Amino acid sequence: MGKTNFFRATAVSLTFAALFLCATGASASMQTRVMRGFLQKVDVKGGIVYVVLSTHKGSRSFDFKLEKEAKVTFKGSPVDVKDLGKGTELLITYVPSGKLLTATDLKRVR
Repeated sequence: MGKTNFFRATAVSLTFAALFLCATGASASMQTRVMRGFLQKVDVKGGIVYVVLSTHKGSRSFDFKLEKEAKVTFKGSPVDVKDLGKGTELLITYVPSGKLLTATDLKRVR
């Protein structure tokens, strides 16, 4: 009787451990990332926004896919990315899949 309870408890523990690992693995892939830099170039072609930022690590190129749930906003208001000027200091929030969540003009926030 004691061995049966031990094996049953072990099986339940392993099941919960597996569920926990699956849950944390799925959420880790959707973590948001933040990049701060000065805008060098913006091109919008076929629903994809090509953004080149100048950061402290040098010039970095990003391809962001704009989807319905991924809106570009400045202080909560939707804005056309093409209207941004070169040299604008941006704080970009995105997910590793390349989906742009927000692009904040830091001068407008200050």
